[in-house]
Amino acid sequence: TAKHRKSAQGRDIGVQEAVETARAAASKTQMIGGRVLFIVDKSGSQEPAITTAIELGGVVGPLLAGEFMVVAVDSMARRIDVRGTKLLDWERGFKNIRAGGGTNLAAGIEFAQAHGFAPDKVVLSSDGMEHTGSFLQALQRLADPPHVIILGLTGSEGYNIRLSPAIEQAGFRVDEFRLNTGDYNIYDQVAALLGGAGRRSLIERILETPLPHRVGYVAR
Repeated sequence: TAKHRKSAQGRDIGVQEAVETARAAASKTQMIGGRVLFIVDKSGSQEPAITTAIELGGVVGPLLAGEFMVVAVDSMARRIDVRGTKLLDWERGFKNIRAGGGTNLAAGIEFAQAHGFAPDKVVLSSDGMEHTGSFLQALQRLADPPHVIILGLTGSEGYNIRLSPAIEQAGFRVDEFRLNTGDYNIYDQVAALLGGAGRRSLIERILETPLPHRVGYVAR
């Protein structure tokens, strides 16, 4: 993700290399097993949700050691054919996907069920606004409750702040991130969560890494 964040890169090469090494090492230890369902909201105004899903795929893709399914939803659901785990594979899969239509987030869960895919982790990229269906009720119809991670994006109608609390109150484990496209540091945190780590473990590992120290010259 560093290539997307040139403005945030330090001028000190030693410090930058140490940070990137720590980030890479922390990420690689979090291989993602199990069955992961990615649900991407492609309804009207949700181009940011599509972009976020592609960017997230570029980070977590190489770490996916189990099964995964990618589903785009508007009023209906369709499977996104991601043939590989690299960023380019995700970009190709979403090549012809454009935002438009209504919103039925539950359709993503129902599509997976209809195709015999029982997720133990569900990642939702959406502003959380539902026009039809109920994402929570669809989750409750699953035999085993999955871990739910919500990437909540601000759309034309804002963000539905009630979605995550309602799911959590129903007994599901929920981790929520509210973001705009370009919040690349969050993708590493999502990768760590999918790998079974605690929410802040990746940041803590980086902060524990000693960085090069240079004593500056002070004129007297």
